[in-house]
Amino acid sequence: MDAKQIRRENLAALIRKEGKAITVAEKAGTAPAYLSQILSTKTKAQVGDDLARRLEVAYQLPHGWMDTPHGSGAYGTGGTRHGYGNVAGGPAIRGDVPVISWVAAGNWNVSVDNYLPGHAEEWVGTTVAVKKHTYALRVRGDSMVNSNGSPSFPEGAVIVCEPEAEARNGSFVVVRQNGDSECTFKQLVKDGSKMYLKPLNTRYPILEMQEDAVICGVVREMVMRFD
Repeated sequence: MDAKQIRRENLAALIRKEGKAITVAEKAGTAPAYLSQILSTKTKAQVGDDLARRLEVAYQLPHGWMDTPHGSGAYGTGGTRHGYGNVAGGPAIRGDVPVISWVAAGNWNVSVDNYLPGHAEEWVGTTVAVKKHTYALRVRGDSMVNSNGSPSFPEGAVIVCEPEAEARNGSFVVVRQNGDSECTFKQLVKDGSKMYLKPLNTRYPILEMQEDAVICGVVREMVMRFD
């Protein structure tokens, strides 16, 4: 692994520790969009010496920490601060997406593409490939809490949604129907020739998918913080 990749992996670890790139960017005095460029394999952006040192100071890390591989216990992957964890390293953050409202999600093709760094109140790092319209939503209520285990989406968790992904039987989807301005988050289930929207919480009813239903996104990932 070369020096550029080492710094990129360590930056990704710090972002995982914080839960979102914008927090790391603020501490380092740089733009979240620039960190996203660094983490993307499609650009030549990299963690320069100045940014590396600022990150070390911001997180009270030893000088040169950004230049050293830390293996599976790197700061931010679930291990200890100096790299003696008992977990495997997580996947790298591949970009940031805006956390938007459920109303905005219903008009994703109009509004989401207009979100630029600084426009959304919150951005979240994701390990999935970020496309033009990718966005995130914060889960509300307990209709997608699975009492039988996983997958389960508790209130407050952030789901990363891809409008351009194909929705299939069993996909978790964000849907607008019945003329509503807001979307609902359910599992898409096919039964015969009909499609249904199924909550994971059995206390809630299964909804039949209506003719005016619009799938506004397929859920690709859930991001959950515990602080």
